[in-house]
Amino acid sequence: VACAEAGIFPSISLAAYYKPNGPIDYHRLVDGLLAFRNARGNSDYFFAMFSGNVANNALIKILKAAGVKFLEITIHWGEYDLDKFLQDIDNLRNQGFTVMLKAMEFNRNTALPSRNGTLFPHFDIIELKGNRGAGPIGSQSLEEMFFITKHQFPDKQLVATGGIHL
Repeated sequence: VACAEAGIFPSISLAAYYKPNGPIDYHRLVDGLLAFRNARGNSDYFFAMFSGNVANNALIKILKAAGVKFLEITIHWGEYDLDKFLQDIDNLRNQGFTVMLKAMEFNRNTALPSRNGTLFPHFDIIELKGNRGAGPIGSQSLEEMFFITKHQFPDKQLVATGGIHL
């Protein structure tokens, strides 16, 4: 709510709604989503979650009921079935969600698909996070990632995330 009031497009992360022993605390999640809606009168934020939750039907129903429009997906770097994952992403898009992929590195030399851009066409928006913002990761700056991604995918909407480095 504070971010929205400051003019920043806010996010709500599923990571904040796990119980200490692991499962999602759905009651706290619903309370949090309703608190935002009651305070702001809308659901204008992006909801951040890991790739393992894209087929969680209970979660998706809650998000739809809460009016969530934007989903930020961070790939969990474990093993996953790429075809099923892309079907799940298409399913979310068909349900009216705008699906964003959080990309933390664009590196042609790695085999991880979202890191070399092969998943980019399947998402509506690509979020780029460079190695100098909050929670730095990867070897590339936001500027490098932006240049490479815009060159490879000129029609793709891009969003910078993770703060600004001076």
